[in-house]
Order: sequence, then structure tokens, then C-alpha cells
Amino acid sequence: QFEIMSLFETDDLEAAINKTADMIPLMICTKSGDGVTIIGEGKRVDIPVDPITPVDATGAGDQFAAGFIYGMLTGRDLETCGRMGNMCAAEVISHIGPRPQADMKQQFLAAGLE
Repeated sequence: QFEIMSLFETDDLEAAINKTADMIPLMICTKSGDGVTIIGEGKRVDIPVDPITPVDATGAGDQFAAGFIYGMLTGRDLETCGRMGNMCAAEVISHIGPRPQADMKQQFLAAGLE
């Protein structure tokens, strides 16, 4: 979120999100503990995150991207992709180190996303 606001030299996150969405076909803005906003395919999806106490944020963005892209490549809708990304990021920040310790496909199954 801070990067996108810096890009447009504004403190207004919503304005920065909307400007970005006007320029590209798929806009994804992660907002740390405030969830993720996705705009694409003619709609906006705001996905909250479950509260978690982070242990180590290393790898959170990469893991979000991995979960989101996995969802896209397996034909999921944008909301499900965002939820998968959030789950991957939450898993990796719950322990020290940038790699997941849990089997994320099993986590997706347990959450009804697979």
C-alpha cells in the first residue's frame, strides 16, 4: 500500500488504488493486516485477513503472490485467488523464515478452496 501511494505521491490510498486500476487490467494491493483489494474483470473485491501476530514478515509478499498465482493458474475467481494469497502470507509470517512450513494445498482443501 505504501508503494502505490508513493508512486502517485498521495496519502489517499483509495485514490492511488483507483488510479492504478484505471491503467492496468488487474490491480492487486495488499494492505498488511488490513487485507487486500483486487480490481479486475469489471469488479472490485476487498478481502479481509484473519488477525494474526506476525513472527517474521520475511517472504510475506512473495508467498501472497505464490498463492494468488496458483489460484489464477488453476482457474479460481479473483476472490478465491486473494484468499489463497492471504492464506499463504499468513502461514509464512507465523514462523521464522521465508518458506511455508505447512502443506498449503492441504490448507486450501481444509478451507474449502480446493
